[in-house]
Amino acid sequence: MTFPTSRTLQADVVVVGGGTAGLAAAFAVGRKRLKVLLVEQHGFCGGLTVYSMVHVLDGVLAQTDFTKLAVGGVAVDVLNRIQAFGGMGPVDNPPETPVFDPEALKLIADEMLAEAGVTCLYHTRLVEAETHLGRVTAAILHSKAGFWRVEAPRFIDASGDADLCARAGAAFEIGRALQPMTLHFQVAGLRGGLDWKALERTCHDVLAAAFARGEGPRFGGPWVLRIRDNEISMNCTRLYGNALDPVDLTAAEVAGRKNAWWVFRTLKERLPEFADAHFVQSGPSVGCRETRRIVGDYQLTEADVLTRPVFADTIGLGAWPMDVHPADGRVGFHPHKENPPAPYRYPLRALLPKTLENVLAVGRCASTTPKAHGSSRVNGTSMMMGEAAGVLCALAHAEGRTLRDVPIARLQETLAAGGAVLDPHHLPDRPATWRMGHLGHAVGEPVFYGGLQ
Repeated sequence: MTFPTSRTLQADVVVVGGGTAGLAAAFAVGRKRLKVLLVEQHGFCGGLTVYSMVHVLDGVLAQTDFTKLAVGGVAVDVLNRIQAFGGMGPVDNPPETPVFDPEALKLIADEMLAEAGVTCLYHTRLVEAETHLGRVTAAILHSKAGFWRVEAPRFIDASGDADLCARAGAAFEIGRALQPMTLHFQVAGLRGGLDWKALERTCHDVLAAAFARGEGPRFGGPWVLRIRDNEISMNCTRLYGNALDPVDLTAAEVAGRKNAWWVFRTLKERLPEFADAHFVQSGPSVGCRETRRIVGDYQLTEADVLTRPVFADTIGLGAWPMDVHPADGRVGFHPHKENPPAPYRYPLRALLPKTLENVLAVGRCASTTPKAHGSSRVNGTSMMMGEAAGVLCALAHAEGRTLRDVPIARLQETLAAGGAVLDPHHLPDRPATWRMGHLGHAVGEPVFYGGLQ
């Protein structure tokens, strides 16, 4: 398809998508003083961590010891900046993941990208990829300025949906039973009294009883995070469909708002903690967990997560449980944290689309099986992938090599020098300055309280 492009740009690396993976990738390349163009469809970076108000970096901490880091480098830099900004949530939060105000990440992302000299195009979408002999030669972008063309020798697909790879003709997979989407929402004005865990359990019991009486829609969790002492975010709505289909996605947005208000009103009517509460906002967009996954040089499997093989091309560690939200209509909590995996090695080959020479796919569109995807899709792990991809592009540029020809030892040395964690047997301590959830929660303690069908 030919587009009437009105402008052609040049870059050393183009990053498609400004979520946590894209942010880390662009920052990692930009600080090497390469010319980087970051393309993002929203007006800010942070991805679903911001636009769906997830406001945690899951997978940064080892789930077998919350005092240890499984991901370092750019992710730790981001969290240190959020801490210094005053954006970390209160200590009354689940201990397994850092909780923060998503508004802090918006501003810090802008500052980091400016610091690294990255050029950002917000409110801009990828619409097509030009290819030649297994290489992407240009990306076609669209904004209110019309169609623009950007040429580069290397591209990083951080779109979450493998949009660039798909447009370039790379093979991908889509599961038959996709994990449900979620519209997170914030509530303020809560009364005190219940800690995070008791609040989750109490909210679940009220919603499960209402659902059993036929009063409301299906829901997940709820998982509750405190942004401030009297303000929470709720991960609760369960929305089914394929986010690549605009009909399904529109239906999810509409149902998400309706369901969020049902949850809020039900809790306000029946729990004293919510008696004075008010609904602050829902996320600007639903959060999607699963769409396309590329077919890469290697596919990470659930066996890899559990048996932790040694990969010669390790670029970092995964740590989150295989958190696959059920698509079968189940409500309440689903089992996934009872037996968390020890940190496992993540291979570079899972980021390399088989049929493309100059593209890396990072974040939830990397090459995995559906169950392994439940672990690797999370945003802290995605930042690890993004940083590795950015560093690889910088090395390939500096040494005049293809992505597959950069010596893996060189990549690993550079990542380690930047603070990346590569050895699951030598995990660094979590920074003592971070305000984090209480460590009294036992690792592996069952969190499955419901499961009404």
